Amino acid sequence: MRRASGARKVATYDLHNHVIPESVLQAIERNPDLYGTRIEQMDGKRYFDVHGRSAQLLPEFYDPEAKIAWMDRVGMDVSVISVGPPIFFCWLAPDAGAETVRLANDGIAQMVARHPDRLRGMAHLPMQDPEAAVAEFERVVKGYRFKAGANHIVIGTDHPFDMAPKGDAKQLGQVDAIPGLTAAEREWIRSKTAKSLLRER
Repeated sequence: MRRASGARKVATYDLHNHVIPESVLQAIERNPDLYGTRIEQMDGKRYFDVHGRSAQLLPEFYDPEAKIAWMDRVGMDVSVISVGPPIFFCWLAPDAGAETVRLANDGIAQMVARHPDRLRGMAHLPMQDPEAAVAEFERVVKGYRFKAGANHIVIGTDHPFDMAPKGDAKQLGQVDAIPGLTAAEREWIRSKTAKSLLRER
């Protein structure tokens, strides 16, 4: 449908956009045994061992310029970037886990700094060590202003509609298909927009 002349454009936000920062890729290349995976080069392309399956590491996962180019192609104005599941590394020993998380968050912050008008950062936390997780969260909020306001913090997990039974919640807004929510929680989700969650009204 054609927008009426003079109508205000509605910005599009992606709250579930994964990255694998270059800082983490370099750590894996230095010590693949620690991370139980490796980065390989084949035919000029990078590949990532994901649970025994080789997957191409597309530039939009680690290159901020490629990420913006992808956003432009799909018509996305703003993306909130966070690490993908293959590099959660929750099974690492606490010290190694905390260091890897710092590398990931520093890498996300570097990507955001290249395009602060288009990218927002979502923190990764070392959940195997609760005290380290709190310390890291405070570090990225204070140092990088990852998704936080005066009394408002958003912590990301997987996309909420991924929790719905298979075949349900295929369209945005089908909150009732998410199991285990109270009526008040469903109403709260319906009332939120990306801008309000990010305090960007």
